[in-house]
Amino acid sequence: MKRSRGLTTRNLIANYIGRVWIGVVTLAMAPVYIHYMGAESFGLIGVFMSIVGLAQVCDLGLSTTINKELSLLSGKTGSAQESRDLLRTFEAVYWFIGAVLAMTIMAMAPWLSHRWFHLETLNPKILQHAIMLMGLVLAAQWPSALYIGGLSGLERQVVLNIVLGIFISLEGFGGWAVLRFISPTITAFFLWQAGVQAAQVATLAICLWASLPAATKPAARNWRLWLKHWHFAAGMTGIAATVSLLTQMDKIVISKLLPLKELGYYTLAFTAATILSTSVSPIFVTMFPRFSKLALPQDEDALRSIYHGACQMVAIIMLPAFAVLAVFPASLLHFWIRDPMTIERVRPLVVFLATGTALNCLMTMPYALQISQGWTSLSFYKNIAALFVILPLMLILVRRLGASGAAISWIVLNAGYIMLEIPIMHSRLLKSEMFNWYFKDAARPAFIAFAVCFGGKWALGANHAPTAMIIEAGALGICAALGCLLSSPFARHSFALKK
Repeated sequence: MKRSRGLTTRNLIANYIGRVWIGVVTLAMAPVYIHYMGAESFGLIGVFMSIVGLAQVCDLGLSTTINKELSLLSGKTGSAQESRDLLRTFEAVYWFIGAVLAMTIMAMAPWLSHRWFHLETLNPKILQHAIMLMGLVLAAQWPSALYIGGLSGLERQVVLNIVLGIFISLEGFGGWAVLRFISPTITAFFLWQAGVQAAQVATLAICLWASLPAATKPAARNWRLWLKHWHFAAGMTGIAATVSLLTQMDKIVISKLLPLKELGYYTLAFTAATILSTSVSPIFVTMFPRFSKLALPQDEDALRSIYHGACQMVAIIMLPAFAVLAVFPASLLHFWIRDPMTIERVRPLVVFLATGTALNCLMTMPYALQISQGWTSLSFYKNIAALFVILPLMLILVRRLGASGAAISWIVLNAGYIMLEIPIMHSRLLKSEMFNWYFKDAARPAFIAFAVCFGGKWALGANHAPTAMIIEAGALGICAALGCLLSSPFARHSFALKK
C-alpha cells in the first residue's frame, strides 16, 4: 500500500510539473504567434485544434483501452506477451488511421479554403496550403495519443512528462524562432510543427516499448485481442464522437458564421481558459489507472475514499485559479497580452470560457470513475441529448451575440452536466455519495475561493498599478487555495494520518 501511494504521489508530481510547463509554454507563445502572424492566421491554429478534436472520433477508444488494459495487465504475472501483442495490434490500426486522416484533410483543402471561411486579408491559396499542412501535422502527431495512453497505464508518467516537456519546448520556442528569423507565415509554422511532432512520436514509441516487460516471442498482431476489447472500445468511440462534436462545435460555428479573425480572438481566449483544464489533467492521468484497479463492490470503501480525495484535489487546485481569472481578467490579460485592443476583444470571452471550463473540470473525476468501471453508456447518451439542445442554442446565440454566444453555450452545456449527470451516476456507482460530491467536493470550495477573491478585491481596492494588481491577484489566489485546502475533509484526513 505504501509503495502504491508513493508511486501515485510521484506520478502526480511528475504530471503537474509536466502540465505546468506545457501550460507555461502554450500561454507564453500564443501572444507571440498572434503578433507575428496576425489574428486571421492565428485563427487557423484554432481551425487545426478543431480538426484534431474532431479526429478523436477515429481514435476508436484505443488510447483509453490501452491505458486501462496495460494498467490491469501490469498487475498480472505471465501477461508480458499479451501486453506486447495488444500494443502491436492497436499500433497497426492507429498508424493506418493517421494516414487516412491526413489524406482526407489534404483532399478537402481546396473546398474548405474557398467555400467555408470568411477571409479578410489572407490569400485563399495560402489558406489551402496551410490546410494541407494541417493534414501532415495531424498524421505526424496522431499516434502520440496511443503511446501516451500506454505509458500512463503503465504509470511511467515521469518518463512521459520528460518527453512531453522537451518537445513542447521545441514546438513552442522553435516555432517562435521560425516565425522570427525564417518566415512569419502560417505555412512555415505548420512545417515546423510537423517535424517536431514526428520526432515526438518516435521518442514516445521507443519509451513505451522499452517499458513493457520482455516476452519470449516477438510482438505480433493478434486480432482476437481487438475482439476481446471491442465492447469497451466501441463505448469510448461513441463518447469520443459526441465529445468531439460538443467541444469543437463552437469553433466550427464561429468559423462558418463569423470572419476568421474572430476565430483567432476566440482561440486566444480559449487558450487562456484551458489553463484550468491543464491544472486538472494531471489528476485524471494519475488517478484513472488507480480507479481501474479497484473493482466494485469488493473495493468500494477504498474507491470511495480515493474518488472523493481526487474530486477535492481538483477543487483545491482549479477553483482558486478560476476565481482569480474571473475576478481579475483585465489585469491578467494585460500582463499576458499587453495589447489594449486585443484585451478588449478577448476579456468577455475569457470569463465565459473559463466559467464553462471550470464546470467541465469538476466533472473530470466523475467521468473517470464511470469509464474506469466500464460504464460508457451514460456519457454517450447524455452527450447525444446535449447535441440536440446545444447546437440550435449556439447557432442562435452566435448570430445574435457573436463569439460570446458560443462561449455562453459552453457554460450552459457544462452546467447541464453538473445538474443532471451526477444524480444519475451516483444512483449506480458509490450510492448515497451525491450530496458529498455536491457539497464537500464542489460547492464548499467554490464558495470559499470566490469569497476570498471578491472580498480581497473589495477590501484592497482596484485602483492599483497593473503590477500591483497582479501581485494582489496572486496573493488572493494563494489564500483561496489555502482556504479550500483547510476546508477539505480529504486534506484533514491526510494530515491526521501523517501525524
